[in-house]
Amino acid sequence: MMADLRQATRILAEETGGAFNSNATWAMQHPDDPNAEFSLAETIQRDRRLRADFPKCEYPQFLALCRDRARKLLQLAREVS
Repeated sequence: MMADLRQATRILAEETGGAFNSNATWAMQHPDDPNAEFSLAETIQRDRRLRADFPKCEYPQFLALCRDRARKLLQLAREVS
């Protein structure tokens, strides 16, 4: 279980460019909570590498990508818990 949590945390760090915070960690620990996707997507939005790929005019697509990545990470968290 601890190794699985470490793996999920490593993947989270990679996906968020190391910008993950307590909200993202909480989301990965509670993947079935209704607020988990929002918390994680909000953290992913802070990844400057990801944001650089999207001009401001494409912001809705950027938000959709963040939500999609959050859903995938939460699915991973469900699988390892």
